[in-house]
Amino acid sequence: MSEPSPDRFAATPSQWEGDPTNETPDEFESSEPRLWLGLSLLTWSVIFSCLLHGSVLIPAFLDVFRPHEADIDLEWLKSFDSLEGLGHGSSGRFAELDEASFHTKAEGPREAEPEPLAPEPDPDPEPEPEPEPEPERDPPKAEKKPQPKPEVAQPEAPRKPSTPKEVYSEGELPGLDRAGPNGLPAMEGYGPGNAVFTALIRLDRIRGTQFEEPTRKLLEQVPDYRIVLQGTEVDPVRDLDSMFMASADPVYVEETFLAVRHRLGSELLRQRLDSRFVERVPWSDARGYPTRDLVPPGSRYSDPRKVLMAGSDLALIVRPEWIAQLTGALPADAQMVAGVDLQSLDRAPSMLDGLAYIERAANGADTVILMSAMGARLAIPGVGRLTFEGAKVEIAGIDKPRLTIDLALATEDEARRFAQACPSLKKRVIAEVPWIAKSITRMLVERLTCTQSENFVAVAGAYTAEEAHRLLNIALPFVPRPAELAYLPPSPPREPPAVPSVPVDTPTPGDSTQPDIAPDAGSLQRDEHDGGDREERGQKQDP
Repeated sequence: MSEPSPDRFAATPSQWEGDPTNETPDEFESSEPRLWLGLSLLTWSVIFSCLLHGSVLIPAFLDVFRPHEADIDLEWLKSFDSLEGLGHGSSGRFAELDEASFHTKAEGPREAEPEPLAPEPDPDPEPEPEPEPEPERDPPKAEKKPQPKPEVAQPEAPRKPSTPKEVYSEGELPGLDRAGPNGLPAMEGYGPGNAVFTALIRLDRIRGTQFEEPTRKLLEQVPDYRIVLQGTEVDPVRDLDSMFMASADPVYVEETFLAVRHRLGSELLRQRLDSRFVERVPWSDARGYPTRDLVPPGSRYSDPRKVLMAGSDLALIVRPEWIAQLTGALPADAQMVAGVDLQSLDRAPSMLDGLAYIERAANGADTVILMSAMGARLAIPGVGRLTFEGAKVEIAGIDKPRLTIDLALATEDEARRFAQACPSLKKRVIAEVPWIAKSITRMLVERLTCTQSENFVAVAGAYTAEEAHRLLNIALPFVPRPAELAYLPPSPPREPPAVPSVPVDTPTPGDSTQPDIAPDAGSLQRDEHDGGDREERGQKQDP
């Protein structure tokens, strides 16, 4: 705005004093036009000028009164993401409110606006009720779980009284130690008298094979067979299904326990046993079981063991002090009842209950021989005596026989050293064997492999049926023949089989027709049940 020209207010003193028409300065100011609020134009010009020039200070004033972050509630900042969704789109928070309530709250005081946000847990997706109904659908699943609970209820069945037969006739035989890489069983717990050596032979798996005849010859030379069954009509392969032997000292035959599974029945077997000697051995009763001495009283041969008929198909050879252990109730800590709930049985089992199913200790369907020994000391030619914590042996297979051995040593280091020494040990064994058995020994030993596993050494070898057959024939001369057996009482004389007479037509003179030749007596078929004839045949083959 331009200031008024100075000429407008300039006047000579004469003009002010002599001209009546002229106005004084006070009259001039009062006659100047007035604007708003009665202020003059000059006054409003000054006010607008100050406002215009002071507008540059507005940002500074705004910064002073700006709200700072420290004055803002942090909880609102944390939920700012969820607040940003309010009122956006048809799915926003305000979309859920009816129009009337929205206007009511909108018209209310500003402090009431956060009321829709009062249910803060609503924006959180965690407490959404939608997934919770799904667990409510699980009750049918929970009902399905009880449905298979008949299987869970099955363990209650053993709580009901059962018989010891069920303990040993089903599942794994209790008390068998199968530690080792091949899981072979240690059967010492099934033998009386602190047995440290056991052997099980499945004769029913040899019967009818190419190994039947060499096995028969071998068993007929075993001392126990010669004492009890020699000269009888009991065939060791045809009439026996299995033989289980246990001993605390295998060197002495009097310390040997024997359990024989047979197919003859108790009455027929007793008749065959009574035909062993000329003098009949009387039977007696021991704890409800028929028993008798091995030999007639007063014999020069002395053996304290007895024959005990443990059932219709099971016969034992035992020492008298073992009878109570075999027939009495087993203690709770006995190896034969390891893991058995004795409270569920109608009676406490005895060793006879377990021995009735000892054949089930065989690992597989083709197992023929099982042996186990505790604290075994093996004399190896060229190596000397080696002591092992235990040794388990299995011979399995008829068409392709397999030899498997688990050797337990004291430590892993000893097992490792033994496995590493196996190749040199095999050479030394072959070199030290007499020449007469060198070929069969080389065939047997060179096939063996040694593998270390923890404190065990697994020894394995595979052979042909012909090689196993040859080995059985060669083993016959090595069967022990105690000199004391020469004092056994005599057997009754066996009548030789009658030779049927075949009539021969006498040719008439001049008749060129020759009569049929009578068969030679030596070619007649012998009765396979004739033990006496078989005994004579075996003696001829005995080197």
